[in-house]
Amino acid sequence: MSGWKQTISHLQQAVAQLIRKKEQLQQTLLQREQELAQCREEMEVLRKQSALLQMQHDLLKASRNELPEAEKKLLDKKLQSFISEIDACIALLSR
Repeated sequence: MSGWKQTISHLQQAVAQLIRKKEQLQQTLLQREQELAQCREEMEVLRKQSALLQMQHDLLKASRNELPEAEKKLLDKKLQSFISEIDACIALLSR
């Protein structure tokens, strides 16, 4: 009889330890997911900064007449797109 009680007690301890480990792993997973979300946000900010810097570079080249005609047209198209996005944002904010 004592052997069964010992076995049950040992199994209960093992289950309790597994439950604690599971909770610990869930907490770690949650932290990693938060870190991943933060990294993705930072990456998006950096991507936007990169696009802005590229646009500034292109504008600088255009102002010095260093751009070929095809690139000037592409730059103008990008600028018009940005202006349209800004106008849409202003319209949404005005509501």
